[in-house]
Amino acid sequence: MYCDCEVVAAGPKNDGNIYIWLSLRSSPGGSRWYQAEPKMQSEMLATALAALTSGQLVSVAFEKPETAYTTIEWIYLKWTSDKAASEI
Repeated sequence: MYCDCEVVAAGPKNDGNIYIWLSLRSSPGGSRWYQAEPKMQSEMLATALAALTSGQLVSVAFEKPETAYTTIEWIYLKWTSDKAASEI
């Protein structure tokens, strides 16, 4: 499953993993921690921090979004401007 989310927080934990707190736009109250895919932790953290600092949404895929600490399969920064991407 994939959905659009707001990044609320992101960072490392003392277990060596990266965790990202996401608020799911498609699910009211669907706000929880998810674990970054171990092979792509640095890239996912960079994407999450870019979204957090810019206020942009992310598109995220995971198997069980309703379960806390589910592994994020992929994460993309979303274009959310009123201006079409083709106009840039």
